[in-house]
Amino acid sequence: MQLEANPNYWNAGEGYPKTKNMVIKFWADSTGLATAMTAGDVDIAFRQLGATDINTMKSNTNLHVWEGTGAFIQYLVLQEKRAPFDNVKIRQAVGAAINRTTLVQTVFLGQAQKLYSLIPIGMFGHTDAFESLGDPDYAKTRSLLSELGYNENNKLSFKLWYETSGHYPQSPQQALVLKSSLEASGVISVTLESRDWASYRTARQQEIMDAYILGWYPDYIDPDDYIYPFVHSTGGSWIHHNYNNPQMDQLIGWARGNTSATTRDNLYQQIQNLMVDDAPIIPLYQGSAYAVSQTNVKGIYLDITQTWRHWLIYAEE
Repeated sequence: MQLEANPNYWNAGEGYPKTKNMVIKFWADSTGLATAMTAGDVDIAFRQLGATDINTMKSNTNLHVWEGTGAFIQYLVLQEKRAPFDNVKIRQAVGAAINRTTLVQTVFLGQAQKLYSLIPIGMFGHTDAFESLGDPDYAKTRSLLSELGYNENNKLSFKLWYETSGHYPQSPQQALVLKSSLEASGVISVTLESRDWASYRTARQQEIMDAYILGWYPDYIDPDDYIYPFVHSTGGSWIHHNYNNPQMDQLIGWARGNTSATTRDNLYQQIQNLMVDDAPIIPLYQGSAYAVSQTNVKGIYLDITQTWRHWLIYAEE
């Protein structure tokens, strides 16, 4: 993708954009991108770099690692169309068996934060609602499942799906950690199933996945963009999890139509508490924003908007 500075840019008289020509290249996986960055074949690498690569690059004096607030989240979706996840106690039991600490520390080497809500940490309206389910709380998992006849000799079994195309960071490693976390309860058995991103999307649309990992970069920085597209019966239809609660729709409608910050904050607390009660989606972690550049590159700015400010970037001679 080739970009050329617009001579009629609104601030052209002040020297913006600072770089006349840019070429954006795409890599099939994070390893290829990291190799190109280290070899000096590119000036900037952004998004989807592996945690190990980022740590290695931090100690490379020829490179500069930029870090900022992240707005990317990942979560586990549970298909309510059919058994076993048509039962709320099973959804809650799975939510209680997630070990976010292991996920964040082993897969992302501490470069992410444990997340207990779909609304990111640091954003207006955020609460740690899902912390009430545990992190993990295997006693709660076993108690909920025992009510339904599951135990060490009759385990809850389901398939956990993940994508393999690098669309999300380190998905195979995430899936392995989640499988281990869930099975540590002693009453759950997980089979992993993977697809490339195109096939994964098709499987989601066909509603054939029991449990599946998805992620989200915001369209706009407001809690509504982390709620309406996921748990509203209309807005969340793209996920194909078949969650539908009229009370949730009503709360979201009120939050969308209200201009009082205090009222909206209260409504989002109610929404997040109801999400825990229904457990259609289990939040997992919130990523940080990282970019890596050659040391002569300046003007990179990372914040929660995730807006890439091309007009500020330049390379010193």
